[in-house]
Amino acid sequence: MKKLLALLIACTAIICTFASCGDKEKESSVSGESSVSEESVEEETTEKTTHEYIDADATAFLGKWECEKIIVDGEELADFMGIPIYAMFQFDIKDDGKAYTSDYAPSGVIEYTWGMVSETEIEIVSEDGTALTFSFEGDKLASRDSESDNVIYLVSVDEFTPFDAEEFMNESASENAESTEDTEKTEENAVSEESETTTVDE
Repeated sequence: MKKLLALLIACTAIICTFASCGDKEKESSVSGESSVSEESVEEETTEKTTHEYIDADATAFLGKWECEKIIVDGEELADFMGIPIYAMFQFDIKDDGKAYTSDYAPSGVIEYTWGMVSETEIEIVSEDGTALTFSFEGDKLASRDSESDNVIYLVSVDEFTPFDAEEFMNESASENAESTEDTEKTEENAVSEESETTTVDE
């Protein structure tokens, strides 16, 4: 589970960081709590690529793929930290050994590399060397954690499902502000009631 958690946190950090366009306050409002977890989990558990690639027909793997579902400990995630599952993993796999995310980030697409691990498996690698291996299960691509029942499923799409990361960040910041305001009002009311009670008792 730790490897998948590290990957999900990393993807969330990428989405939130780029969407915030340098606004650190927004970024911390959504993902600040997870930043320490990301470091500790990723340091210990994120696997780096160690495969030597083979020359094989990769035609079936080419094109746009996005996350259809993620299974963690036997349960399907509805979202991750409010971000829809389809936006967590989106890869446009090209025949030149590169793969690209959708353009939801204002800074542009993020580039990955890929290679054939076997005639039935492909490995997608991020810039820092973190790797995911996918193989076909029916018409879907599946990445299974060898040490658990966790699975990432990708489905082939003509176009990526749109996701406005900046709008998501704005809404999250707004909800956070409202929550903080409600908490402050509740605390003020509690202090006021306590003060009134003390006055009556006297």
